[in-house]
Amino acid sequence: MTGPMVSELESRLNAQRKLIVHLVWQLARNAPDDGFLDSILRDGDILDQEEDPGVEPTEAFAQQARMAAEVRAIVDQVRARLDAEPEDGRQS
Repeated sequence: MTGPMVSELESRLNAQRKLIVHLVWQLARNAPDDGFLDSILRDGDILDQEEDPGVEPTEAFAQQARMAAEVRAIVDQVRARLDAEPEDGRQS
């Protein structure tokens, strides 16, 4: 990939991530508890019965781990945004 192409992809991914954080935040702020965000994290978890990566994880396992890390980062951003919001700003 060339420099401008990588830069364009990074910009598009950052915009999509920002949108996802906003959408999940809107959904989470209407949820009665953290169960909504916890369920998102559980969906991305690598389960115990899945293949052990060993010393050098396979590309598929490494990709799954990177995806799970990104989901955790999004949920962490949403939680930080919820924590920063005044209590009366949350909808019930």
